[in-house]
Amino acid sequence: MSDSTIELRELVAACETDPELRRRLVEEPISTLESVGIDVPDDLRVTVLENRRDLIHIVLPREPVPEHDVTDEELRRPTSGDLDHPAHAMRNLILLRAMFDG
Repeated sequence: MSDSTIELRELVAACETDPELRRRLVEEPISTLESVGIDVPDDLRVTVLENRRDLIHIVLPREPVPEHDVTDEELRRPTSGDLDHPAHAMRNLILLRAMFDG
């Protein structure tokens, strides 16, 4: 796991208890990310969305998920922080199903 991934997870966790930090991340994502040491390339746009009880956001990977089924082994294999990896998309689907079935 990269340092940026760890820093991002810590930032998101901190937003759960710090409303001002949460507001800043939503309103000024790039400067907030940079304030915790996460480098954001100049040509990258960042949007932060908040889920609510009556609204969730589904984030699709940049590339379509391959047409083949993702195996259990692929789901267990680390994706090295690659959010476009098919296993990551499948994990999100499993989490969404758990949210709505639970």
